[in-house]
Amino acid sequence: MCGIAGILRWDGVSISKAMIASFTDSLEHRGPDGKGIWIAENSKIGLGHRRLAILDLTDAAAQPFHDNQSRYVLTYNGEIFNFPDLKKELEGIGCIFKTDSDTEVLINAWAAWGVNCLRKFNGMWAFGIWDKIDQTLWLCRDRYGVKPLYTLHESGKFLAFASETQAFKHIEGYNRKANPEYLNIAIQRPFALEGSGKTAFQNIHPLIAGHWMKIDINGNCKTQRWWNTCDELLPAPNSYQEALETLDELFTDACRIRMRSDVPITSALSGGVDSSAVFSRVWKIGNEQTHDRLHERWSSAFTASFPGTQFDETEYARIVTRHLGADLLEVAYDPLKIVDRVISDTIRFDSVYLVPVTVGTVLYQAMQMAGIRVSLDGSGPDELMYGYPHLVADAWNKMKSIGNSEYANDIENTYLNLFKAEEHNQMRLGLHAQFNLTDKNTPTRTNAQKLYDQFVPSFIKNAYRKYTNAPTLTPSWYNHIITGQDVFNYSEKHAEALLYHEFHYGYMPTILRNFDRATMMSGIESRMPFMDYRIVNYMFSMPMEYKLGSGYTKRILRDIIRKDLPPQITDRTWKVGFNPPMTEWFDGPLKEWLADTVNEKSFLESEFWNGKEIQKYTHQKLSSNTSWHIHECMTLWPVLSSHLILKSR
Repeated sequence: MCGIAGILRWDGVSISKAMIASFTDSLEHRGPDGKGIWIAENSKIGLGHRRLAILDLTDAAAQPFHDNQSRYVLTYNGEIFNFPDLKKELEGIGCIFKTDSDTEVLINAWAAWGVNCLRKFNGMWAFGIWDKIDQTLWLCRDRYGVKPLYTLHESGKFLAFASETQAFKHIEGYNRKANPEYLNIAIQRPFALEGSGKTAFQNIHPLIAGHWMKIDINGNCKTQRWWNTCDELLPAPNSYQEALETLDELFTDACRIRMRSDVPITSALSGGVDSSAVFSRVWKIGNEQTHDRLHERWSSAFTASFPGTQFDETEYARIVTRHLGADLLEVAYDPLKIVDRVISDTIRFDSVYLVPVTVGTVLYQAMQMAGIRVSLDGSGPDELMYGYPHLVADAWNKMKSIGNSEYANDIENTYLNLFKAEEHNQMRLGLHAQFNLTDKNTPTRTNAQKLYDQFVPSFIKNAYRKYTNAPTLTPSWYNHIITGQDVFNYSEKHAEALLYHEFHYGYMPTILRNFDRATMMSGIESRMPFMDYRIVNYMFSMPMEYKLGSGYTKRILRDIIRKDLPPQITDRTWKVGFNPPMTEWFDGPLKEWLADTVNEKSFLESEFWNGKEIQKYTHQKLSSNTSWHIHECMTLWPVLSSHLILKSR
């Protein structure tokens, strides 16, 4: 796991060592174990690498890496988890290896099979390969975008790529600016941009997951999709029991191959179903007699602690580790350090989101200080198995619309169980209202709007009027930025179109970005067993009721882990999420900073939001001595984070 960077120029400007070094070293936090730079003899192409050593810790595995024939030069971020199997296959056709790294397997696979090697890889990756003979740069990204890759294309001049958007601030002669339209979208819909190939900055774009890009020495560029989940669907399982057994086997193997490491590993454990499933399976595999390149330090878990808040799940993490007999390291947050930490993390994060990423950065920093370099995390099931209320609501509406009342009632009960018992009546009314199902027991659309207004602050209606060209944020809005049409093809055959969309273009790309930034700020590699492509393919090939049914989201996952974990974990339905206690922070440690920020001249005069309207609302809230609502916090934070990022540009 590393930080990668590179520049290809066709404007006659020579790439110097200082130019590529400054660009690369901006990613030092991603790769604290070493750095490497390669510049072509013609000075038109330069590649940089910051190394986080995980597999083969020797200098022989350092990058940029050259193949045996010295045709290709590679800078690579990620892990190919099935590299031992591929290594044997390549040795069978005559390849000779000098390291025990997956890096050497990747470059030999490219030399042997070209872009077709991508379909053989089981892992997460973003890499750049320079072909000395064809004078061509190839950029490639994994199936779902677990590992980031951003490009900056200056027409007639150069193309640069890097693991993070903040790195482009270090390119000589480039003045990074916000893209008004997309920044406005990011503020209003923080999940909208990452999966669509856009960022809030002009000319900076993520290479979309499952795509490669080819750029020749003259600047001619071609981008092509190499992976489409819609085309990889499998025959539906014959029964729930068959699906249960198959997924159980896939999950075990996905965890097993992600435990290969030459450095200490751990698990991030919240106590929720997803992270508990991963840690319990890691525990089971680690205690087996035979190990496959498993470091001796693997058996502990880390959890974030927010004592006295609604987001504290420490007790559930304790239940898991007590049940298994494992060690748990609890990471508590110091309120006195929150302000400085939130500001610095937000600037380094360099992207707009609903909440600060500090909840993750403090946890992963604690791992780093304990000598850990790899964390197995539970991301994926929410987007694969209806973990979010809006996904459950959409499924309920579709079952209602086709007349499947029995299943719709089951889904409605599941939806309500995602909330506290005292909220059930209000959430049931809201569920019916949002789809305008009017009868004597359900509210009209007018009532639905009243329910909506309870959660969305009034200032949001006027906060963005200074940017009048912002697109209308309706479902059709996605059409003008989204490139993948498979979600529409999928919806023609399946009732799970929204689930498919959120995994490929909505929530999941943003969550993956967040985890990558939060972990790599401290030089921690995050591995996610549920993002194994075999599991993803299988989940989208099975019926909805296997994932959402019998009163549960993630039904099949819960049934898989019932033999490993107690009912307090497997039957838990109320969803908390991996978020900081925003209401407590706004009422406490962030209160003074919040008041000062909305008074700043640059905030009040911003071209991107109505600073005076937000200032007025904030002052009224602070002077009223009433507590902040979580929806108010999540509405205001994207504006505040944008302000911090723009000030630092």
